[in-house]
Amino acid sequence: MAIAPLVLKPGTGASYDVQRDFTPISQIGTQSLFVVVNKSTGITKVSDLVARVKAGKVETYATPGNGSPMHIMGELFNKSAGVRINQVPYRGLAPAIVDVLGGQVPVTFVTYGAVAQYVGNGTLVPIAVADPKRSPFAPNVPTLAEQGYKDVEIGAWQALLGPKGMSPELVRTLNGHVNEILKMPDVVARMATIAVTPSGGEPAVLQKLLASDTARYTKIVKEFGIQAD
Repeated sequence: MAIAPLVLKPGTGASYDVQRDFTPISQIGTQSLFVVVNKSTGITKVSDLVARVKAGKVETYATPGNGSPMHIMGELFNKSAGVRINQVPYRGLAPAIVDVLGGQVPVTFVTYGAVAQYVGNGTLVPIAVADPKRSPFAPNVPTLAEQGYKDVEIGAWQALLGPKGMSPELVRTLNGHVNEILKMPDVVARMATIAVTPSGGEPAVLQKLLASDTARYTKIVKEFGIQAD
């Protein structure tokens, strides 16, 4: 929501101002991004990955596309680690994961829910999470910062927004319902199956998130020249 208008070319359907053209209602959930490798690589920690990249043994990582949060994470990782691992952009998450499973690309940056079954059967190995703290869905996986790689904190989030100019009364009503729903045990359990942590909160919290993300990603997109296809 915040990144799309920054990376998509004019006329591609993302010519909106996320802060001005919508009414924030409530954040819904958050998803962590992980560094995940094919088990056959033998990589078990980020320093292993960096050493392989510097030795020319790992050259690429898979993402669901140019301009995605995963692409941005890759650029931030390169800067933090002082390496150059090249993005292979796919048209969606599924084909990217398929090629990592097949060994065509050794590493990917991905949400946990998308690879949980492969982590469970040992085919893929998460070696780091790009959050300030460890994920409750993979508590044994250390953060990038824990392993010495700073400023690579990035994740995904979901939210409910309405059209510009919604009445405050309607926003309060919807916000109240969303916050109640996010506390329902069956909803929490269902979100956990795709590794989404419920958020909730007041509209002002979401508005602040939109503002901070827009400011941060405007700078990052410009620094790395990131653009979607």
